[in-house]
Amino acid sequence: MSLLHVVCMYFIFTIFCISNVFGGQEPMKVYGSFGEGINFIAADSSFSTKIRLRFQSQINGQFDTEPDLRNLKAAALIRRMRLRFEGFALSTNLQYKVQLNGSNEDMESNRTPELDNPGILRDAVLQWTFLPGTSVWFGQTKLPGNRERVVSSANQEFVDRSNLNRTFNLDRDIGIQVHNQWNLGSLIVREAIALSTGEGRNRRASSLGGWCFTGKAEILPFGLFTNKGEYFQGDLLREPTPKLAIAASYAFNNQAVRTGGQLGEYLYSPSDISTLFADAIFKYQGLAVTAEYARRSSPTPISSKAGSKTIFIFDGEGINTHISYMITDKLQCGLRYTSVNPNVSIESLIGPRTDWTFVVGHYFKGHDLKIQGDISYISEQSSKVSNIKNSILTRIQTDFTF
Repeated sequence: MSLLHVVCMYFIFTIFCISNVFGGQEPMKVYGSFGEGINFIAADSSFSTKIRLRFQSQINGQFDTEPDLRNLKAAALIRRMRLRFEGFALSTNLQYKVQLNGSNEDMESNRTPELDNPGILRDAVLQWTFLPGTSVWFGQTKLPGNRERVVSSANQEFVDRSNLNRTFNLDRDIGIQVHNQWNLGSLIVREAIALSTGEGRNRRASSLGGWCFTGKAEILPFGLFTNKGEYFQGDLLREPTPKLAIAASYAFNNQAVRTGGQLGEYLYSPSDISTLFADAIFKYQGLAVTAEYARRSSPTPISSKAGSKTIFIFDGEGINTHISYMITDKLQCGLRYTSVNPNVSIESLIGPRTDWTFVVGHYFKGHDLKIQGDISYISEQSSKVSNIKNSILTRIQTDFTF
């Protein structure tokens, strides 16, 4: 079934529900507002469905500055297009979320017909809160990894995520997760553990590799952020008092079959992968500061086969920091620094990379309707012995979510 078929089915469902409501049968309540989607709630409150659509339109251009000015590349694209359904069944303690792709740029480019379904499905998860503050998740969704990845792509303050996230990203996986939160006065502590296939989104087969264990702990020493502000970037709500969140997570992918575990090219033979993250976010009166550290290792990072190209697991570490300020309630500027460095085991195949990025964003209605433009200065090497290549990347993007 294609995305077009799914969209048509749900729009027919929407029209049917609205016609019944206004036809006098009143089987359910229908309401909505911009940024909150269209909500359907059964008359007996036995279930609900919220439908949301969002897309990002982007224009970008990149050119080398050294060793000489050349290789201008420009593109216009729909960076992301998502259709999302969420709600509850029988009780608000049992919630669900389904999210679908609709953009070529939003799908993995290296999926194979033999092993992978089309990359349309992003999320399909049930979340059951069986104790106050404790829930278990079943299905396919994001793993509890680094903060930049867990923050939705709709809630980024730069045009896109950093090179650190691109290199070390855990992404989504299929399995079971347990999330818990407890309070000690103003101190908030959260823990999450996940056991998943380790092979990523929506695979046809799961017998090639082992499994993946992921654990995360987070502390909010000054209490909750306004409107879950620890998981959207920028201090758009101007926190009246200082707020801080500190987190660490670790993932062990046993006998991974892809270079990034859940992502990347297929290895010629499986290998274990360990990934460590630490991050912090601070917000106060329009100022937002974020820092992340990532480290990945593998006992056999290089995968080779006679007559085929050599592929590798990125064995190395990286840091990502950014600071932003809300100049007005709608205008923001920010600066980001990212550095990713390989270990000696793979430095003959890939070299270090640093990015400096400056962004300006105008928020018409928070993250639901905004325009952003950023410019990056990138220095990278293809290997330790190669020359440094410097380039400039410019991007403009609009983000629309209803």
